[in-house]
Amino acid sequence: MRAAAVDVALFVTTPEFLEDPCTALSEAVRIARRGVAVVALNRWSVGGLSRRWGPQARRPLLGRARDYSIASLRAMLRAAAGERLREIRWASTLFPDGLWKLRAQIPLGDVIGMAALLATPPGQPAARS
Repeated sequence: MRAAAVDVALFVTTPEFLEDPCTALSEAVRIARRGVAVVALNRWSVGGLSRRWGPQARRPLLGRARDYSIASLRAMLRAAAGERLREIRWASTLFPDGLWKLRAQIPLGDVIGMAALLATPPGQPAARS
């Protein structure tokens, strides 16, 4: 796919299962004009703990998932975006039972949503708002 071919590249619980998620995110930055969004399993949630030490750890798919912290996901996006990075925003959602309607800036939900807002690639017309 050509550079800057799409407005936004989206990963939904994908990096957790990739051999080289950094390369995939770098490619997403290359083909995206405006940004890259990632929804990833939260390492420090109740679900994350269960995936590592609880009943889910024995399941073939979730037992192999590589969960992310806010810091590790942010570092991967920063490295992938390089000089094009303008801003990173994040939120956490899918809280434990009873709190499921919340979306918050605290890292307790079962997933982390993170967006890297990108500067226009060199040689491309500026993105329209």
